[in-house]
Amino acid sequence: MQFEQSFLFGSPQEKEETKELPVYPYWQIAEIKNKVTSLAKKYNLKFEKNALEYFVNVFKEKQHLILKELEKISTYLMPETLVPNDTVHALYSGSYNIDELYSMILSGSFNTNAIDTLSTSTLYTLSALQNKLRQSSMLKVYAESKLNKDQISKLTGLHAYRVEKELLRIKNTSLDFLKKSINKLSEIEFKVKTGKIDSANALELFLVSLVGVH
Repeated sequence: MQFEQSFLFGSPQEKEETKELPVYPYWQIAEIKNKVTSLAKKYNLKFEKNALEYFVNVFKEKQHLILKELEKISTYLMPETLVPNDTVHALYSGSYNIDELYSMILSGSFNTNAIDTLSTSTLYTLSALQNKLRQSSMLKVYAESKLNKDQISKLTGLHAYRVEKELLRIKNTSLDFLKKSINKLSEIEFKVKTGKIDSANALELFLVSLVGVH
């Protein structure tokens, strides 16, 4: 199975912009808050207290995306520079729930009620899940090739800490399951786009299709 690295892990330019930034363990909340506050100054942004806490909670384990997301917020708010809580919730509540859904898929605990909490569109969610699964598949392939986290980090552009955490996350998930999940998502996405299935039922059909596969 072939994957485009720039699609999975960011462009070379994005890697260059973020590789020198410190990456803190997710539990070092104060340090991550300071990092966000400092980087926000590049775009003259200032977070409300609750907005900063929510933003950090979403990106504490995806710190390589912070700079790019701050640019997105700056564009979204222009010409305003104060980042309110409702804006952060509007932009990222769906992303946070997608990550929870992804964790549920990896664990094999398929609860269709989780779909009701998603605020993103069906096609966006299907695409986001495919991206996450493709990344996990690539990491799994490298790990099964006996590469260490530092070698994988160089190949993918991901920080070694994140590589280690993601590998731990998929430790009990087989490569075969990841591949089947990607194929199933692609199939369902195609059927939604061509009108063969209703988008309202797509995610539930996907979860049901994985029962007994994990």
